[in-house]
Amino acid sequence: MTVEPRSSSSHSFVFFGNRFPCPLEPRFTAEITVHRMSNGSYMLWLVKLLKISLLIPSRGPNSVDGWEIHDIRLFKKDPGEQVGTPGINVALDSGSSHTVLPKDVVDQISYNWLHNDSALVRQYGRIYVDISAPHFDEWDIIFKFENQDGSAVYFRCAAKPFLKSNVVFGSNTNTRPTRFHTPISAPRVPTTTPSYTLGINFHSSAFIRHCGRRPRAPNTSELTAPYVELAPQRAETLQRKLVGPESFVPFSSLPPRFFVEPRET
Repeated sequence: MTVEPRSSSSHSFVFFGNRFPCPLEPRFTAEITVHRMSNGSYMLWLVKLLKISLLIPSRGPNSVDGWEIHDIRLFKKDPGEQVGTPGINVALDSGSSHTVLPKDVVDQISYNWLHNDSALVRQYGRIYVDISAPHFDEWDIIFKFENQDGSAVYFRCAAKPFLKSNVVFGSNTNTRPTRFHTPISAPRVPTTTPSYTLGINFHSSAFIRHCGRRPRAPNTSELTAPYVELAPQRAETLQRKLVGPESFVPFSSLPPRFFVEPRET
């Protein structure tokens, strides 16, 4: 079943099934384990995020395979702890208007990635991106996740949907503004157990395949952990043309391969 918005100009959709519902299919990552909440439940789609890396096209002396790479590592820290342990749990939440990350990570995004003016950040209380930055449309981000068994899964997508909102930053009155709010912030109220989120801007960058718990083996009541798989909202066609999210349009009617012959159980 596909659920689409009422606006015919939008291609957002939710699909319930085990096949991708568009003629054009992206390439998904390996499974990324969903972690339990502190109360032992799976009420949120919590994944462990270890690192985010910004990739900018470059031919400079420090570039790697044509990319300038800026890493930010994430750590879980107890109050007063300086170093912490690698990785934080983040909830995948399409209902959140912002991605929420630790303050030190948001500061690194603001000043190391986006080169924000600190006075403007203090004045408006938000960070921003200047889309006139060189090669901005070609920037990429790599997210590094960790599974329960310690293995890593890397997800690469376009940086623009993650870093740029449609809200003009500050008092910019230009007919063609270049500064826009970046929908990434730190928790507003400090707590000993902060909650972090990959919000709607992450969902604008990724297709997310949600897979629930299932029996670990036949004839057993033990269930596996749920997991997700991620794919960038872009793909390369047979003509080797890179296309974006607007090209992923659901089938008007599903082809036969989406249907399974009923059988007795």
